[in-house]
Amino acid sequence: MFLPTITLPKPSLNILDDIHQLRNEMNRLFDGKLPFVYRNEFPPINMKVDEDNVIVTVEISGLNEQEIKASVKANILNISGKRVEETIGENGVIHRNERFTGEFSRTIELPAKVNADAVTAAYKNGILTLTLPRAEEEKAKKIEIKTA
Repeated sequence: MFLPTITLPKPSLNILDDIHQLRNEMNRLFDGKLPFVYRNEFPPINMKVDEDNVIVTVEISGLNEQEIKASVKANILNISGKRVEETIGENGVIHRNERFTGEFSRTIELPAKVNADAVTAAYKNGILTLTLPRAEEEKAKKIEIKTA
């Protein structure tokens, strides 16, 4: 049974911002538009499948390619990394802090078996694109029909 969790806001100097963020989290919990489990996941992932590939795009801005790890085994994809919190200096004050920082990991089941040896990855403008070629046994086979 899945029990949704609420991410409490980090303390800030403005209690009204904290209350507003908490209200937004509560609204997301109860609005019923999408399953709650998908909304709080970081990083957000899109996946599409065509005849030859499973294509996964991952939104991970603010990192470089050395800070991102991706692996695939059978039909399980794992993406992990770490976004370091920005320093503000001795006299700095954070007025708003909405970007996720810290370690993250997403493990998703792919809709088809893939050829792990032929996976390619590209990272541009904060978007990681993984192209995972479908295994030969997963591809549709054309059946030749002969007249009798």
